[in-house]
Amino acid sequence: MPPSWNTALPMDMAISKIPAQALGTPIDTTVPQNDPEIEADAVASITEALYSSKNAIIILDADAARYRVSKEVHEFINQSQIPVFVTPLARGAINEAGPSFAGVYMGDSSRPGVQQIVQSADLIISVGPLHSDFNTGGFTNIVKTKITIELQRDYTKVGHATYLNVGMKWVLQRLLESVEFNKISHSQSLIAKKNISQGISPQSEPMDPAGGEVTQSFLWSHIGDWLQDDDVVIAETGTASFGIMNTCFPKGVTFISQMLWGSIGFSVGACQGAALAIAESDQPSRRVILFVGDGSFQLTGNEISTMIRYGLKPIIVVLNNDGYTIERAIHGPEMKYNDIQPWKYRKFLKAFGAKKGEYKNYMVKTQTQFRNLFKKGNEFSRADVIQLVELFMPKMDVPDTISSTLDALKKFHAKL
Repeated sequence: MPPSWNTALPMDMAISKIPAQALGTPIDTTVPQNDPEIEADAVASITEALYSSKNAIIILDADAARYRVSKEVHEFINQSQIPVFVTPLARGAINEAGPSFAGVYMGDSSRPGVQQIVQSADLIISVGPLHSDFNTGGFTNIVKTKITIELQRDYTKVGHATYLNVGMKWVLQRLLESVEFNKISHSQSLIAKKNISQGISPQSEPMDPAGGEVTQSFLWSHIGDWLQDDDVVIAETGTASFGIMNTCFPKGVTFISQMLWGSIGFSVGACQGAALAIAESDQPSRRVILFVGDGSFQLTGNEISTMIRYGLKPIIVVLNNDGYTIERAIHGPEMKYNDIQPWKYRKFLKAFGAKKGEYKNYMVKTQTQFRNLFKKGNEFSRADVIQLVELFMPKMDVPDTISSTLDALKKFHAKL
């Protein structure tokens, strides 16, 4: 029997009935307790490192949220007042408008202010790190093991010492119970906090008095001023997911991206799912905003039909840069397979059956048009109906974070 057949299911399996009584038993999500003696040693080592440090930082990564330690992490940050960075996959896991937030860390693709603070730290507490290519700026997020505390789901590392089966949830709880936070020195951290604004607040590209085209640097340095508390923001794999790393998020923003697998086209379906979840939540007025390139949109744009069917009201911003710009940057700007057939994007809502008065379309080609549309408090921003914005951008314009990450990955692979 061919190997592929072993993964198949009989055709009648889909209609087979199974007992339902198991549905009455809740799934056990209890986190196993750590060995108390080993855990005590790990906590003592971490506490000693904290008291000895004068310039500690925290790097919050994807697995902190996945393994449900956000509550403990937030309390630890509030108590310790240690500056905290997030990786691309951890955006939205912390209040980025809070006083301790210091920026997005993605190795050499970080903003200069972020790099400076991370590299000058004498203690790094890394919570739930996930070392994938894009999440690390092309594997350039190198930190010294000797000064790093790594907290993972099922082990803890303090410097070169590894404590197996000592998970981060209980370690964080023990730290909250035992650490005397007034003993943590902030003499150097205060200097770092003065530099935080440099790390998280990119200078907005000045408006072109003549109108000017909307470039990647212009878009992502200005769109943060329009976002509001509790928005749900989805960024498609490509220029959007990289560019938005230089955007400051207000309080309570939920961010959805695919920086791990790089799944082009995921975002339109993700937008539909997020919008439906918000509509059925206790905060149905939260805005759902999608940034998607025209190439990626052509893979899954039919999900707009489902959004209309369920009366969902996301704001869909199609970045029209004439094809697969991220792929042009990776595989060659002149390759024909990165070209796409131009679509009439502003016809989509009507074509899929949206009724008059229940949808709106917009076109943005200049900075002036951008400024007039993305203005807080206007009709567009209230998101009362499903809306699609076709935003034109230069064909070969990419965020700096893409260029630096791709350069780093080329160097990384050349060493293999």
